[in-house]
Amino acid sequence: MGLNSKKTVDIVHKACNDPNLSVRDIRLALLNFHENSVYVNVTGRLDVGHMTHKQMMQHRPMGDESVIVDFGHYFPDLFLRINTALYGNKDKSLMYAIGGIVFWLGVCFISAVANWTTFFFPKSRMLFDGVYSRTWRKYVTLPALMDKKRNQEQKFYRLFDGLVPTRFESICVFIFFVYTLITQSVHIYHVKDDPYWSNARAISYYVGDRTGIPSLVWTILLIIFGGRSNILQWFTGWKFSTFVMYHRWIARIVVLLAIAHSIAYTYEEFLRGTYLIDIKTDFLIYGCFATIAGSFMCFQGILWLRRKSYEIFLVIHIILAVFWIMGCWVHVIWFGYTHFMIAAACLWVADRVIRFVRMGYFGCPKATVQLIEGDTLRVTVPKSPTLKVQPGGHCWLYFGYGWLLWQNHPFCYIESPNRESMVFLCKVKKGLTRRISNYLMAMPDKTCQMRVAIEGCYGESSNVSRHSDVIYLAGGHGFPGIYSEAVHSSAKSPEKQRIKLHWIIRDTTFLLMVWKELLALKGTKIEVSVYVTKPELCNEEDLSFLSTNKSAGPSIYEDRDEEKAAILAHESTHSVSSSTEKGSLETIDVLGRVKQFFPHIAFIEGRPSIEALIEQSIEEATQSCAFVTCGHPAMVDDVRAGVVQNIDLTPKRIDFFEQLQVWT
Repeated sequence: MGLNSKKTVDIVHKACNDPNLSVRDIRLALLNFHENSVYVNVTGRLDVGHMTHKQMMQHRPMGDESVIVDFGHYFPDLFLRINTALYGNKDKSLMYAIGGIVFWLGVCFISAVANWTTFFFPKSRMLFDGVYSRTWRKYVTLPALMDKKRNQEQKFYRLFDGLVPTRFESICVFIFFVYTLITQSVHIYHVKDDPYWSNARAISYYVGDRTGIPSLVWTILLIIFGGRSNILQWFTGWKFSTFVMYHRWIARIVVLLAIAHSIAYTYEEFLRGTYLIDIKTDFLIYGCFATIAGSFMCFQGILWLRRKSYEIFLVIHIILAVFWIMGCWVHVIWFGYTHFMIAAACLWVADRVIRFVRMGYFGCPKATVQLIEGDTLRVTVPKSPTLKVQPGGHCWLYFGYGWLLWQNHPFCYIESPNRESMVFLCKVKKGLTRRISNYLMAMPDKTCQMRVAIEGCYGESSNVSRHSDVIYLAGGHGFPGIYSEAVHSSAKSPEKQRIKLHWIIRDTTFLLMVWKELLALKGTKIEVSVYVTKPELCNEEDLSFLSTNKSAGPSIYEDRDEEKAAILAHESTHSVSSSTEKGSLETIDVLGRVKQFFPHIAFIEGRPSIEALIEQSIEEATQSCAFVTCGHPAMVDDVRAGVVQNIDLTPKRIDFFEQLQVWT
């Protein structure tokens, strides 16, 4: 090994991991070995059958007597082939593992080139709008994998429900899987006449190396793709949810490799007859911990469990990830691969440090938290006008509410016109938001002051500055990001650019969340349409902002008679009861008051046809059309499908931008 005796003794003492074994005992055993060990004449080149170490040192050749020689010296070809198979496999395993990282960096590089080309040269989109480009976007980059579901989960016995990537994302994952399969299969062989290794033992050893090394190296990919402070997000223009999707699929491959590695080396240990001894050593114990932790991470990461309780999932996931890194670190400490685990740990720590720096950027201001209609928290956070935020971006919001301070969730925001505050609209669900909602129910005006911390901003605005027509489609609580982008675009857009904002809501109570922001759209170039899918739920008593404008203009009541007549005619045709008739008239009154309050907004009853809306928008566009959307997953998937369907049906350039991020 090229080591002196002292270092050899130290290594043996550490590897034995036995508190009852002293260094002195090892030295005595080593001395006894040198004096009494027997060298068998396996080559037949000595007249004697065997001799001790002391005899060999005193032996002198006489006449034509042969001596014991180095195996590699007399059998160089066989020796070379054995070592080539052994160490060449290690080299190839490392090379293939690095090749996997190069593959993903290549995918990111191609995406970055496309992202920054359109950023610096927006008109380049028109240059790449021919038959091949449209075919590529229609059948590869934009559509969902099979049907139109991208943000909706694919059902599979509930326990195995999952989010399916887009077609392009699926192709990338598939290529990586095939690459892994091929590189795990080639250049693994047993050397004929190998006196050291049997065929089964050699193959299992080589497979163990081939599977184990990539599972270590690709841990770096898992840390990078799973981190929020991933510089590749800015570089490629991908959303965080895209990286999380790749993180999940790479993790599954990594864990499968780790399991194969464990099985292969366990089999090799059994063949060698040392399993019961070696399983007590640190490197095998920690290796088992790492494999078990990785397997549990894959299982507890299924969609059903993530949605059951995301906070519990996240805590367990982080703990298991620590076990994975720590287990791998100790497992490979004697094999020279610890630098990969050091890199992974440093990247993980760096991500956390950057997140704390981002939080310090905003500080911990006292926010105004208001409960609106029992299902929405409107959080108004003061900020310095000099702090720049990204329109269409998102922040992770921490609430200073009891021991739940560590919980955080991503929300889009609206920056106030004076740039002195940010508004977050948080839908009340089962966890932290439900606790805060219950707390606000007992507060005056359902409002309180609460310390918050903001981590962000993340994300980028959609690059739509050179499209002739921009269509923003929001659904429900997906309004803030869409509104923020639309206002930003209208302020800096070319004079001839046409901007439309469509918001689909269940009833008019949603207006309570953002009625001031909607009023601020008056006088802008944005054409706003609000679709009320269930107008029968409208109640003027719930719309407190209407009390600020009691006077009704004559035009609103002139139209009301026609609306009443239309409803009465419809009801008489279908024999509707008088109570329904009264409710319809009340609905007209509420919508009439709302329309008067927002004269610059078109309120439309009923759910719009997304397909028809897209076709109409494309028809009205002059040169190009961009669709930017956020809202319910089904609505966003419908918009994606509608855009894909129309890409090659018009001479105009059509683009799709998705703000929605779904990973749970």
